[in-house]
Amino acid sequence: MDTDSPIEKAEGFLSSLYSLYRIRALYPTTHPRYTEALIPVVEAKEQLFKNRDTAVFFIVEHEFIFEDQPLFRTMTMMRDFVAIFEEFHIDRFIFQRENDEEEISSFIGFLSTKPELIKEEEGFEAAIRKHHLQNIILERLSRSKDISEVVSDYTAEDETYGVLPPSIRTPYSNIYKHAKAAFSELAGGREGDLHHLSRQIEKSITDLCESVGDFIDTFHQNRTTFGDLDHEINVCLLTVALARMMELDQTVIKDLALAALLHDVGKLSLPPEIQRKPPNQLSPEEMPLYKEHPLRGAEHLLIAGNIPQLAVIACYEHHVGYDRSGFPTLPEDRTPHFAALIIGLVEQYEKLVRLSPKERKAIEYITEMRPLRGGLFEPRLFDLFASLMVA
Repeated sequence: MDTDSPIEKAEGFLSSLYSLYRIRALYPTTHPRYTEALIPVVEAKEQLFKNRDTAVFFIVEHEFIFEDQPLFRTMTMMRDFVAIFEEFHIDRFIFQRENDEEEISSFIGFLSTKPELIKEEEGFEAAIRKHHLQNIILERLSRSKDISEVVSDYTAEDETYGVLPPSIRTPYSNIYKHAKAAFSELAGGREGDLHHLSRQIEKSITDLCESVGDFIDTFHQNRTTFGDLDHEINVCLLTVALARMMELDQTVIKDLALAALLHDVGKLSLPPEIQRKPPNQLSPEEMPLYKEHPLRGAEHLLIAGNIPQLAVIACYEHHVGYDRSGFPTLPEDRTPHFAALIIGLVEQYEKLVRLSPKERKAIEYITEMRPLRGGLFEPRLFDLFASLMVA
């Protein structure tokens, strides 16, 4: 007797497909290992299609959706499979009963092709025809206004990006979603999927670089809280803007963006009443505990692994300052890292703007910070950042 639910059958089918995809990266389709991995896919397909002719899967906010239900809520490794579809900008894929082993292999071959090669050499539709995908339908629906509205409605009620310009809304929300998932795991005492978060930063960095100027304007105009990670995301995007102005290498910008996003991760281990309290409102008893968060954050990242060293250093040093007047205390022969100086400058500006009781012009915030130029803030970085903010 068949006791599996449709959701369980759908998860079993996608899991077997992902296993076949990983085997395909190691062996050609003629290898016995690949042939063996194809058998569970066929079996899972038969189970899924017992009472249906088609199976429709959506990609919505980095999750597989089947029959209006999100899949794999407890299997974080499947996020990597979702990311593959996102790289092709596939929003929906449909399997029909008629697809056979050969077409399934062609589908896996399509997913194994680098998206940039498809874009440069033939295009999305031509690649589908080349792989003879007739009973497996891949669709890009996000260009439709109606689908965009559906995706927006799917976001959690407390996460609204409506104030953001369209050019920045998607990369902002992508980073926010994955950051929130990773931070929730860390706050719960788990290791956290920071490697996946790093991949999402890398995927979003091009869009961020092209449109981060729009975010600067919106940030100054609204000083809006977009969610419970507003400080981290804002610092990330402002850091990207400054790094781009400095004409840094794209790989460095990606690492800086991740470092900026994770710079306060150590606060997750602090009592809730301290985590979100502005430093100037901390009591004398709370301040020593607050000053531990750079060390705790660096320890978090070292334990998690697969994180660029730059992110660990920036997390530990972002409160040190150019004149070393901050915390923690560095050895006498050690100069604060440039990434820490960048993030330390940006986060001070972000807090000043966001926590201001009333909206002011950017030049007023810069003027308030200027006495610390050459002290807490490295002079050349401050001048560059000031010119960026008041442009």
